[in-house]
Amino acid sequence: GLPSSDTPLNPRITGTIKCDGFRIEKVIFESRPKNYVTANLYIPDNITSPRGAVLFLSGHNKEAKHSEEYQIVCRYLVRAGLVVLSQDPIGQGERFSYYDKSTGETIVRWGSGEHDYAGSQCWLLGDGIARYFVHDAMRGIDYLCTRPEVDPMKIGVTGNSGGGTQTSLLMMCDPRIAAAAPATFIMNRRTFLHTDNPQDSEQIWPGFTKHGFDHEDILISMVPKPVLVLAVTSDFFPIEGTKETVDRTKRFWSMYGKENNLQLFVDDSDHHYTRAMAKKAAEFFAEHLLGQKILL
Repeated sequence: GLPSSDTPLNPRITGTIKCDGFRIEKVIFESRPKNYVTANLYIPDNITSPRGAVLFLSGHNKEAKHSEEYQIVCRYLVRAGLVVLSQDPIGQGERFSYYDKSTGETIVRWGSGEHDYAGSQCWLLGDGIARYFVHDAMRGIDYLCTRPEVDPMKIGVTGNSGGGTQTSLLMMCDPRIAAAAPATFIMNRRTFLHTDNPQDSEQIWPGFTKHGFDHEDILISMVPKPVLVLAVTSDFFPIEGTKETVDRTKRFWSMYGKENNLQLFVDDSDHHYTRAMAKKAAEFFAEHLLGQKILL
C-alpha cells in the first residue's frame, strides 16, 4: 500500500537561477499534507511545446540535489533538451526530519542514519519506509505532469545508489514511466549476499525473499519499455550480478521484438554516477523521450 496521492501538491517556486541555455527553478511541493519535498527544476531555453522530462533521484549524498556529482548529470540531461526535476530524498539536501533549529544541527545523522532511524519505527508499526520514498517520487511525477513544458506521456527516471533504489521502486510502481536508467544498484540477491554489506531500511523490502523476488523482477516490470542499466566495474553492488540479471532478462524484450530497448553500460570506476554514465543517460533519454539521436 501507498499513501494517498490525491492531496494538493501546493507547489511553490522560491527562486530562479539563469544559466547558459537553461534555467533552474527552486521548487517546494507537498507529497502529503505538510510533508515538504525540495527540488530543482531544470528547464531548457526556448521551449515552444511540451517535451520529454526526467525525474532525477539522488543517492546517499548529504547535499543531494545540490551535490556537484548530481548537478553534472542534470546539466547533461537539460543540455540534451530534457526538462529535469531533481528532488531531495528523506534525510538529505534540505529535508532533515530531525533538525534542531536552535543549534542548526540534526539530532539524527543524515542519510542512512535517518533512513534507518525512521525506518525501524515504520517496521514496528507493520509499515515500511520504502513506500514513502517511492510515494515522494510518484508525487514528483505528479508535479512534472502539471508543468506546461512537459509531455506527461514522455517522462523518464534515473538515479544511482540510493537513487537507483528509488528508480527501481518507481519502475515497479508507476506505469507512467516511459523510460528508465537505474544506476549502480541493479544486481542480484545471490551475489550481494557474498559481499556481507548492509543496506538502508528503504532498500530492505520485507517479504520479497519469501516470494522469490529478485532484481530481475525490477527490470521485467518495464518490458517492453526502454531501460538502460548503468553500472561500474568496482562497486559494492557486484558487477557480476548486474551482468547476470541483464543477460537473464533480455529474452523478455525479445518476445516483443524490442531487444534493443534493454541496454547495459559499464564504466571503469567505483560507486558513482560518473560523467560517462551521465552522457550515456542523456543520449538514451534524448532518443526515447525526444526522438533525437545525439552523441555527447
